[in-house]
Amino acid sequence: MKMEKIRTKKKPSGGRVSGECRSCSLGAPCGGYHVYAIELDEDSKYDFYIGQTGKTVGQRLIDNWPGEKYGSRGNGPRLVRRHYLRMRMDLVPGDGVVSTSREDAE
Repeated sequence: MKMEKIRTKKKPSGGRVSGECRSCSLGAPCGGYHVYAIELDEDSKYDFYIGQTGKTVGQRLIDNWPGEKYGSRGNGPRLVRRHYLRMRMDLVPGDGVVSTSREDAE
């Protein structure tokens, strides 16, 4: 049986993501839960990936790539690695960027 080669796009650069929580500092989350939106390329059957994290949005994005500290696995990170086009924080309502609980973020 032939295994499908995982196509991994170039890893986005680390750092701050335009439109992310202003209370977070580089690499140090504010303690809230953050909602983020990623636009996917034309090869994906989805247009966007929407996620939430207790980390900074920039750190969560970097953690999706293999070889990083956590090397996230699963369908969401795999979809992002294969089809990442760009961050779309402009699609997240300003009052929805950070929430006090995971349930509110979801």
